[in-house]
Amino acid sequence: MDKMKAYEKPWFEYWKAEQLDTIEATMTGGGGGQLGIYIPEQYGNGPFTVTFYDETLWNSGTSQNALYEMWSARPAGTRWNDGIAVLDGLWLIACTSTFGAVGDIVSFYLGDPDGFYGVSIDLDCVIADIKSQSDPDCNLYGHDNGQRILEFEVSKDRYIANGSQNPGSNGWKTEWGGQRVSRVFNYHVNVLNL
Repeated sequence: MDKMKAYEKPWFEYWKAEQLDTIEATMTGGGGGQLGIYIPEQYGNGPFTVTFYDETLWNSGTSQNALYEMWSARPAGTRWNDGIAVLDGLWLIACTSTFGAVGDIVSFYLGDPDGFYGVSIDLDCVIADIKSQSDPDCNLYGHDNGQRILEFEVSKDRYIANGSQNPGSNGWKTEWGGQRVSRVFNYHVNVLNL
């Protein structure tokens, strides 16, 4: 657990996702280095989506299943934060492979990408699943043609208690509501390798 808390948020240059091909050899898939991506303004406007983490059956032998088993082994009182699955305090999310691999520790920033002109909310996360870019409405950034970048792994009971509304709405993490996903940072620390 201490190793997971040891990641730092260094100063570095962010890249546009379209430029990833030029830096892929050193900056993606755990290949070393750190990866920061600015999300163009036309993407990431949400809303967020959800997966019922407490009801999903992951295929044996997959990274998703290994992460789920790691999460399940944690004490019961530490696995949820307001109905959203957490691993050692980090939100469990799904996103496209643009931002990393299952098990990677990443930070998603909501609001102003630089934090200079308004609120910037920093969500420290672990990628628990990868959104399928082969879905008809999914692009480099996410579903709904890049509008739905983040998908939270949630408790079905909490979702129903919120009137079947996603985080960011109806009193559930309302500070996230209406905030655009503006940038992402991958620490290249994978919890499955710790």
